[in-house]
Amino acid sequence: MESNEIISMKSEVRSQKSGVGRWLQRQAKMPVLLLLLGLTISPGLRAQTFNSGGTAALGDFLNPSTVAVPATSPTDTCDYSTMKIDMNLGVVKVTPVNSASVACVSVAEQTYPLSLVFSATTLPSSFPDGVFEVSNFTLQSSQVGTRAARGVTLNFLSNADNTPVFIRATGDATINAGNAIALNGVVGTTESGTGGSIRGRGELGGPGGYRGGDGGNGGIAPTPGGRGFGPGGGAGGGIGGAGAGAQLLTTGTTIAGTPIPAGNDLLLMLRGGSGGGGNGGFQNGTASDGGGGGGGAILIAASATITVNGAINADGAIGGCCHGGSSSRGGGGSGGVIRLVAASIVGSGSLTVSGGGIGFSAAFVGANGIVRLEALSLGFTGSVTSNSFQYATSPGQVVLPSEVPAFIRFSSITDSDNPANTVTADAAAQTRIGRTGFVSSPDVTMPNASGTPNSVIVDFVVGPNTTAKPFPSGKTVTLVVGPVETSLGSPATYTASVTCPSPPADCTATFTGVTLPRGLSAMTAFTVVDLGADGQLARLFPKEYEGEEIESVRIETNGSDSTYVLIARSGKEFPYKPGR
Repeated sequence: MESNEIISMKSEVRSQKSGVGRWLQRQAKMPVLLLLLGLTISPGLRAQTFNSGGTAALGDFLNPSTVAVPATSPTDTCDYSTMKIDMNLGVVKVTPVNSASVACVSVAEQTYPLSLVFSATTLPSSFPDGVFEVSNFTLQSSQVGTRAARGVTLNFLSNADNTPVFIRATGDATINAGNAIALNGVVGTTESGTGGSIRGRGELGGPGGYRGGDGGNGGIAPTPGGRGFGPGGGAGGGIGGAGAGAQLLTTGTTIAGTPIPAGNDLLLMLRGGSGGGGNGGFQNGTASDGGGGGGGAILIAASATITVNGAINADGAIGGCCHGGSSSRGGGGSGGVIRLVAASIVGSGSLTVSGGGIGFSAAFVGANGIVRLEALSLGFTGSVTSNSFQYATSPGQVVLPSEVPAFIRFSSITDSDNPANTVTADAAAQTRIGRTGFVSSPDVTMPNASGTPNSVIVDFVVGPNTTAKPFPSGKTVTLVVGPVETSLGSPATYTASVTCPSPPADCTATFTGVTLPRGLSAMTAFTVVDLGADGQLARLFPKEYEGEEIESVRIETNGSDSTYVLIARSGKEFPYKPGR
């Protein structure tokens, strides 16, 4: 089996003004850094053609040079600089430029059908999975008559599941000079109201990214800032303290002595940046500021050529500022991820995944994200701003969202001293911010304001356990419980066996004597399926993946959905989507 030539270049943020082309000229003189996961691919993926797997169901994407504004009489022909695709509503939103010189006097945002930009005759009503199947994708400038061309920024408004954006072209994908695709987080909100009584909000991330933590309340009983959402969410500030910048976890972490994979170095399963922590409220003072949202995530795959002469931006946002002075503010969101996969990648534009808050104190700044380019021929000479720039000489696997065939869910939490006192997982504020499935982001939170270490019973439902897909016997679930405010203590790890009745019925797992620490506790869980065991479930997963012998698969939960990590005999771990 032939080893894939993969180079990973870990770049400093402020040294990225040099182009990728110049890096390629130098790389022969530099030590080669292997990717953390040590990917190995079969020779079949090294053929000199690449198929994105797209269906071209939407036809060509081409934004128009002008838009007609019917709100005025007579209808105006306008240019524009901002276009939004609302993935929830399935519409295109455009804000015309107010310019009497070209008879465009409307500045209100206009809504158009998807046929404004897609050529297919039958178009969907929404994009719940964030997937855009096109023939060719072209983002061009807007221009009215002989007036100078105006660059267009294309934004995507998140769908209900906050998925990343996936663009698959059966032909080319082109971003012309002066134009940009933007999936940036939103700047955290500053405290407001009379005397600063209303705390600032942690704002949204770009599609696939996570929102920042809320600011703390002020007054005689002030509260800390909220932690940013996502696996690398920034810690909330203490009373009167600044929120921390978010991290981009991609190499794993350990909680209570249990190694947990936090990420996905090869970006096979996209996930955007995390949110910054909220600023803490002030004693006998005002409320405080929210954290910035994390940058979003985007995959563009093209069977032919990706040309970026414009820009793709998935930047984290800065936190709200600055009650109490410049040293007191919300933390910045971390940058997102950009993955480009094609037969050829060219252009002289820019790819940025910067963390929010650059230029301020390092404590506020979110970490940069990841840019990954995969092509048989790479002629991209533009600039890259990222924490990790990765380059692969062969286009890799393109994974799209799909329904998962197995799950692990919180069911109920019961008072150990009073079995009648039971709450369901939903009543326990089960979170579903995006689709993380990683234990560094809580699945369920439970309050314990008394400070007394209370003991509870935690129940899970595990499945499916059907005649066609019986759940393997002898499995365990690991539960990690710890305080949201890390200063209040360290997390603890519990294990329980999975009990399965005769199919068809879901399996269960019960934890007794689970101690809730003071304050707000976070609970997360996962289980591991041994692929050597008998049963239909084990057969859903490959015994060999990327040249590695696979022994088991970890199923992780975010309360409503599950994600998977293949565990190789060598100890390497690979995020995986069943059925792909």
